Amino acid sequence: MSHYYPIMLNIQGKKAIVVGGGIIAERKIRGLLEADADITVISPVATEQISRWAADQQIQWKQKNVEPSDTDGAFLVITAVNEPAVNQKVQDSADPEQLLCRSDDQTKGNFILPSLFRQGKLTVAVSTSGASPGLAKRITKELSSSYDESFGEYLEFLDRCRIHVKSVIREPERRKSILTQILDQEFQDMSGQEREQRFLALCSEGGREDE
Repeated sequence: MSHYYPIMLNIQGKKAIVVGGGIIAERKIRGLLEADADITVISPVATEQISRWAADQQIQWKQKNVEPSDTDGAFLVITAVNEPAVNQKVQDSADPEQLLCRSDDQTKGNFILPSLFRQGKLTVAVSTSGASPGLAKRITKELSSSYDESFGEYLEFLDRCRIHVKSVIREPERRKSILTQILDQEFQDMSGQEREQRFLALCSEGGREDE
C-alpha cells in the first residue's frame, strides 16, 4: 500500500483554480487566501462570501461554466462541485503534472487537503488518507485545548531566539545548548518578560562568541 507524501507548499503568487462556488469551494478558497495564492474561481453562482472576496479583488471570479482551457497554466486545481461529470471533465482537461484535488472523490486526484490546526506559526496537518475526514477534523479541534494563544506567543519567542542566536553565537555547541534549553517547559510557562530576560542571560553566559 502506498502512502501520501506529506509536504508544506509555498504557493504565494501561484495560480490556483477552484471549480465551484458553494460552501466546500469557500472553505478551499479560504485556505488558499491564507497562503497568498493567485486564485481564480470558475462557477456560474457563488456564496455571498466568495462574491465579497471577488468584489474586494482578493480573488478573480469567472461567472460561467468551466471549460477545458480554464485550467491552463494553473499550479493547482481544486474541484468542488457536486457533479462527478463536471469534476471528471476538469480532471481530463488538467495537465497530469498539475496538482489536482477532487473534493467529490479524493482517490482520483493526486493530492488531498488535510484538516488543519493553526496557532500563530504552528501548523498541524491531520489526515486519515481519506478514510474519515470527520475524524481528522475532530482531532484538529482537540488540539486547540493543548495549544492556545499563549503557545503561539511562545513560538514567536522561539523564532526570535533562533535568529538572535544564529547572529550572535558562533560556537555550534553553545547554539545547540541555548536553543535546547529554551524548549524546556519552564520557558513555555514563563511570562513574556521573564522569557526574554532568561534567554538573554543564557546568551551572555560565557561572553559573546564574536567579541
